[in-house]
Amino acid sequence: TITDPRFKNGKMPAVDIEIEYALPAWAGVELYADTARGAVKVARGWGDNRWFRKLKVQLDDAWFGEREFGNSTRSHTCDGFDLRFNGFSADLYLRSIRIKGYPLTGDVDFGRLLRLTSIDSSQGGPFLFPTGSNEQLIFTWRNLSHEVFSGSCQYTLTSHSGRLLKSGSLDFQVPADASSTFRLPIDTHNFKHGVYYLNTRITYPKKGKEVLIMQRRVAFGVHNRQTVPKAEPGQFLYGLDVKLGPCDQEPILLKWLEYLGVDIVRAGARLHELDRAMPVFRRHNLKIMPMANPPYDKDPARMQNELDKRCRQLTELAKRHPDLIYWELGNEPNLPFFYKGSMADYVRVTKAMYQALKKGNPKTVVTNGGLAFAGGKTGQDRYYEYLRLQDPKFIDAWSYHAHGPLVHAERRGLSRIKATLNRLGKSGKPFIDTESGVAADTPLQEEIQARTCIEKLVFAQSEGLPLLMWFRLLFKGGRSYSNLYTPKEPRPVILAYRTLTQQLKNHRFVQRIEIDPSGEHQVEAYLFRRSTRNVLVLWSNREESFSVTLDLAPAEKEVTQVEGFDKYANPYKVDRIHANTIQFITSEDPIFIVWHTPEPAALPKPGQPVIGVPSRFLLRHSIPATLPVSIHNPFSRPLQAELSLNYSGRHTMQLPNHAIPVQLAAGQTVKQEIPLCVKLNRKQRLWPQTWRLFTGIQSGIDLTRYTSQIPASLPGHSGPCKIQTVTPRNHTIDIAAITGTIKVKTPAVLMAMIEAPKAMTIEIGASADWWMEWYVNGRLIYDTLEKGNGSGFSILDHTFNMPLRQGKNLIAVRVLSGSMGWKLLCAGPEDLRQTRNRGREERLLLCLKAGDRTVSSQTVNLEYITPIPRAGADYLSSAMTRLPATTPFLNLSQSHVTNPFELMPDRSKWWRGDADLSLKAWLAADGKYLHLIARVQDQTHHFPNSATAMWQHDSLQIGLSTDRKGFNEYAIGLVKNQVTIFKHHVSWGVAAGVVRDNNEIKARIIPAANHITYIISIAITPAMRQRLYLNILANDDDFGNRKQFIQWRPGLGEAKKPEHWPRIWLP
Repeated sequence: TITDPRFKNGKMPAVDIEIEYALPAWAGVELYADTARGAVKVARGWGDNRWFRKLKVQLDDAWFGEREFGNSTRSHTCDGFDLRFNGFSADLYLRSIRIKGYPLTGDVDFGRLLRLTSIDSSQGGPFLFPTGSNEQLIFTWRNLSHEVFSGSCQYTLTSHSGRLLKSGSLDFQVPADASSTFRLPIDTHNFKHGVYYLNTRITYPKKGKEVLIMQRRVAFGVHNRQTVPKAEPGQFLYGLDVKLGPCDQEPILLKWLEYLGVDIVRAGARLHELDRAMPVFRRHNLKIMPMANPPYDKDPARMQNELDKRCRQLTELAKRHPDLIYWELGNEPNLPFFYKGSMADYVRVTKAMYQALKKGNPKTVVTNGGLAFAGGKTGQDRYYEYLRLQDPKFIDAWSYHAHGPLVHAERRGLSRIKATLNRLGKSGKPFIDTESGVAADTPLQEEIQARTCIEKLVFAQSEGLPLLMWFRLLFKGGRSYSNLYTPKEPRPVILAYRTLTQQLKNHRFVQRIEIDPSGEHQVEAYLFRRSTRNVLVLWSNREESFSVTLDLAPAEKEVTQVEGFDKYANPYKVDRIHANTIQFITSEDPIFIVWHTPEPAALPKPGQPVIGVPSRFLLRHSIPATLPVSIHNPFSRPLQAELSLNYSGRHTMQLPNHAIPVQLAAGQTVKQEIPLCVKLNRKQRLWPQTWRLFTGIQSGIDLTRYTSQIPASLPGHSGPCKIQTVTPRNHTIDIAAITGTIKVKTPAVLMAMIEAPKAMTIEIGASADWWMEWYVNGRLIYDTLEKGNGSGFSILDHTFNMPLRQGKNLIAVRVLSGSMGWKLLCAGPEDLRQTRNRGREERLLLCLKAGDRTVSSQTVNLEYITPIPRAGADYLSSAMTRLPATTPFLNLSQSHVTNPFELMPDRSKWWRGDADLSLKAWLAADGKYLHLIARVQDQTHHFPNSATAMWQHDSLQIGLSTDRKGFNEYAIGLVKNQVTIFKHHVSWGVAAGVVRDNNEIKARIIPAANHITYIISIAITPAMRQRLYLNILANDDDFGNRKQFIQWRPGLGEAKKPEHWPRIWLP
């Protein structure tokens, strides 16, 4: 109860309330207040915090009269009081309650008393405007004070990437205790499809200065006017999880569903609301997939009673609404948070619910609550237990949830549940993903979210899923899975979903198309067809761009209406080189290639490019090289043209100083070798290669105490903390994979040293799942503790300056786990700059021009390599006692590990961090031998019993090739305590089999408790001096057979493909 009379009985309606609280339980808190509207819930928050956090709320109609509303017997109201703060499931601790009021007369605080009550568009509805339209955004203001407000609005219009498009300003007034509006124009005539921002800044003059009241960014989308049809019978259903709770009463959300072309909505309404909601959904031609939660009660009699009522309800609903075909029985039942009973309880209860639905309508398709690949060991154990217990006769489809970025997450989730069901002998039923999305908090993450939406929905169709529920249209929780900023404001993923449905709705998936036979670019291409219309959706799983030449059909087939579209439906450049051959650039962004062919349609296939070059070319510093180029004339007439080269990058490149003339007869192909030479501009790399990871630590450790050196330990929460040295993989340290656990807000600390040549400031990039704090020499420089920062997608998510003193600097990072992941991404200035350019900063552009006409262009991505060092006289003898002091040639970690057990629920067989399996290797050469020293980290040793079976146990494999065709492959291991070399494949040298006392290859093996060291010397042949390709692999056996392996590049541990092996240069 508030006692200050200035606040009582509505005298000060504008108040700020701040409550500092702690609630240890995984449960919520809520605040009720006596307002002009009555006793109202004005705020809610979340617990699971053992240290204090703040809940803040602003009221504009506070009354504080201790009034009774006839609800005093109900625990969740504030009858008889001014405020009531509730916590659930545990003791609630309060540190403080602060209330600040704002006078309404005199020198008022307009920053608090001028309220933006709404933003609307002149067309009404969502902020998605057609290209070529003139729109207005209407801002409505409410002045709570008794003084007139006079101020101004400065505004800018920017693209999603931040490019300034327009700016302006206007003055406006809002009368005392009244409302007023102003309008800002939006002209979309020259806008590409995409998301844009109107950034407003509201100020007013006070005592000779302009005082900032507020800043507000308004997002709007620009797209085409094309309507999207609904799915025809038997076609894939484009699904969407709209929000938590019913959506049939929210016109703005229903309008979004129309714009997006959604076919089916998850849940949509609670069971008791279906009779009300179904007419609304039918009017909008929407299907819904109701969620029927299985009852649970500790008392068996009460539980049976609830189950009987639920079954009667389901039977009646299925009868009354025969168009309700798909049903989901709960949500993520393997997580105790969603289903508190055992999996045996869930199976028994859902069997009865399944039978009840079938009784009401035999045509229903009933699926389990989507299974989550989260929840730590408990969640995974319950996941497997459910699949083991569930009788397939009482389920029509298996549902799962494959959250996470890009197609990899969907493929991994589907593969995991398929593998489990295959082992249980329960394959044969269809699969449905009822909840699949990805969080995004930064512009880059939003672009990835848009890519993910397209990739997952395309992949789902290729796997025969009848539907996929993309997650989620509007999410008001802490995680940014939402596809909308507000109910009216779209994020980029909205336009990506709309583009996908416009292009693929009612098209049949045909097959995946092989665009990149070498597999080097990791291209995925999916062909869809409807009548004569063909759509090829493709993207690369590598962040680089390269040219694709495609023959759409044989020359005798007619190909018409060739078009390209990007992920937002903007026109995308596709060059029709000749007849039915096209050329275009592809990258990590999905694109749509569209063309028409008469039936029966042919499959597209890779075509012969006009300019044939390697997509990636290796160069050595200051060593001349020749770039092989083939030039093909696709025309039925002679071609006279010129080939020019342009370099883009940060180094110095020597190129031919003039265009190269080309004369070709019809259909002729010629080959050229173009001389190149690069001089590298070297800069010192200022970033740690390894980190010390502290886990099992206490919460709230004061990191400002650590200013100069890494401590030997940190306080543990139950005994000593765990400490290990870790190596980032692709800038990532996956703490969850290393520890094998995930629990929300569990802390870990990472520390490393940087030595700076002088006092300086560097820019670094970082991201985390889920919260992080950065300290340098004991000073906090950056944190994301208030909002979190996404799922750890990219080092571009958070970029900030790090001040360094001359000499040694201590970096300390605290990382708090999210609910589904626990990791840190980080990189120094060099890697940050390269990532910003996405591997495109070092490249050659080749252009073939005939007069003023460009016949074709092609891009070559450049890589630079340094020759391996010379071996000194004592190189091998010193390696017997210590590793080389130089930086390892290879430093392989999680990104290079292949573990088939990660598709299965038994986490004990998953990769458990660098100590479980990682590899460092040093290479050197003298006049006769190539020397390899490999240190394999491995905590559990199982050595082979026979030479032929070494690959199944702890061993090393080496592949060598001089032409990327033939190759030598060796396996090296301890067989019955004897160093053994087995030659599997032969291109030169001794025959296959055990290699005995031969100068071709020699090996020593030094096992230790936590690692194995291999010292290997391979004789250098004349062919190896000219050209050498090398690959290295370490096998790991922890339980009697190979658990996993780690390899430098693909093509050695699976199918043998020396064309994927990297080239090395001998000194």
